[in-house]
Amino acid sequence: SVGGFSFAASDGLRRVQFEEAQRVALAVGFAQPRGPEVLRALARLPGVWRVEPVVTVPVRLVAGARRRSAVVVAVAEDARLRRGVDADGRAVPLPADGLLLSRARARLLAVAPGDRVRVEVLRGDRPVVALRVGALLGDLVGTNAYLPAAAGARALRQGAAADGAVLAADPARLDALYRTLTRTAAVESVRARAAYQRAVDDVVA
Repeated sequence: SVGGFSFAASDGLRRVQFEEAQRVALAVGFAQPRGPEVLRALARLPGVWRVEPVVTVPVRLVAGARRRSAVVVAVAEDARLRRGVDADGRAVPLPADGLLLSRARARLLAVAPGDRVRVEVLRGDRPVVALRVGALLGDLVGTNAYLPAAAGARALRQGAAADGAVLAADPARLDALYRTLTRTAAVESVRARAAYQRAVDDVVA
């Protein structure tokens, strides 16, 4: 069946990443950024419990002579499905002002909370802004940076359009929901939780 929901995570990394950080039944990617009307249409599909937008912005982070590619994830204040968590599975609040930066990325850039980093957006009109590191996140997988959605839209000039969405849904309806989504014109890709499991397996193997 879609998603392989029989997985029983045996180590802390998988438990934290998937049960705490990504409480997602299905993730969809849009063929092009979409507005809130598409999210409302997804929420009306039979079996869907919750829909949250996915807004990811490819950037280059620069601190002095150090520079690293990264992805800034814009997170809504009421997000439940995708959120930054620490190594103990606790949700980490987004700083009111500045980036929530993974510790791994902070080490590579040699920055700490209170430091400023140059953020070079790598799409659209490619704005360049300086943002403060507001807090660090001890995430176990990945080197993301997070911003509150409203602040991210303003600072990075990306608007409110979403690149995709994550869905919580009735497990009994996942197969039918998966088929419906793959036939939806606005949807370019559909992934179930099993795909996340395989991605983590690739990282930690």
